Formats: sequence, C-alpha cells, structure tokens
Amino acid sequence: MFAMEKLKMAMVGGGVGAFIGKVHRAAARFNGDVEFVAGAFSSDPVRSREQGVQLGLDPARAYGSWQEMLAGETARPAGERADFVSICTPPGSHFEIAKACLEAGFHVMCEKPMTRNAAEAEELAACVARTRRVFGLMHPYVGYPTVKLARDLVARGDLGPVAKVVVQYPQGSFRRIDWTKPLTPRQKWQRDPRVHGISGCMSDIGVHAANLLEYVTG
Repeated sequence: MFAMEKLKMAMVGGGVGAFIGKVHRAAARFNGDVEFVAGAFSSDPVRSREQGVQLGLDPARAYGSWQEMLAGETARPAGERADFVSICTPPGSHFEIAKACLEAGFHVMCEKPMTRNAAEAEELAACVARTRRVFGLMHPYVGYPTVKLARDLVARGDLGPVAKVVVQYPQGSFRRIDWTKPLTPRQKWQRDPRVHGISGCMSDIGVHAANLLEYVTG
C-alpha cells in the first residue's frame, strides 16, 4: 500500500455564507484526497482575504482577487501550487475565469452554467483542447443512484423505445422571497442579466432539467 498525494484545490467565489462554495469544500473533504489550499472569495480584496483566513487558509494564499490568485499560485513550485480551481462565482463570470485558469495551466471544476452563450462555450471548448487541461462541469444530480438507475433502464431498453420525455425541476426559492426585506446577494444576481446572462434563471436552474434529460436518455 502507498499513500496517494492529495490534489490541491483553489477556489474562486464561494466564500463565507455562500451556498455552493461550502458544498464544494464539503465534497473535497468527503472525497478524502483533495486538499483546500488557496482561494479568492469576494470582489472586495480586503473581504476576500479575510474570508480566506476565516476558512482556514494560510493568509499568504488567501488572495484579494482571482487574478492575484493565479499569479500567486503560478509562482509557487510545482509541488506546492494548486492543481485545480473550483469556480463558484455567479454565472456571468464563469467563462472569463475558467479560460484564464486553463491558460495559466490549471485544471478546472466549474459551476454550471458553463458560459452565458454558445459562442463562449465553443471558445472555452477550444481552449480546453489547446491547453490539454481537464475541465469538469458541476452537475451533481447525475451522481444520485436513482438517476443512474433511470439511465440504465433506458439504455437496456427495459422501458421500450422512448417516444416522449417530460422533465421538471421545480425551484421554490423565488416564491419564498420576503420582498419587505433586503435581497440576499444571490437573489440580486439571479435577477441581473449583466451578472446572470441573458437566459436568466434558465441557465442557473433550468440547466438541471436539461442535464437530467440528456444524461438519462442519452
């Protein structure tokens, strides 16, 4: 038996109190062979560094911006720098950050949606091919045993020819908003096309339905 060296994960976005960042960090802990080593967590440099320290990072690797993080990690010896970057920012920034990470030599695990439009998706795919880095897109529901069983039932032909697919992904968070109180940061960016992209919540929420349809039916 031999001990496998842990992969080193850096994170962009997903700071203290953010919903999806803690999911990525928890998954890394559960996995057992991923170490959280660096990150940039806010557009405010001071807040970003403070949050990194709150999350247990070495202050030298709690960066003020993702650009600073890429420069800082790239400058470290190969055995010390982050191996991959987990992108947990609002959708509008995924393309820019992912492309920069790939071009800097880092593998990428990116929250969905991958990009805001098809042109960006094609450019990012070309970047992945050019840099020969691993690019993963976060779609957690395909890991559920029930979803895998549904895929197997279709693939084996147990259900017969698939003639029609009905897919839904109910999301009740919009209904529960108390409009008498200030919106949370997530509620704000989900309503801002400059941050979220032109497809709005379809890219952030509806993409789950599209992903399940494709995964289960092929």
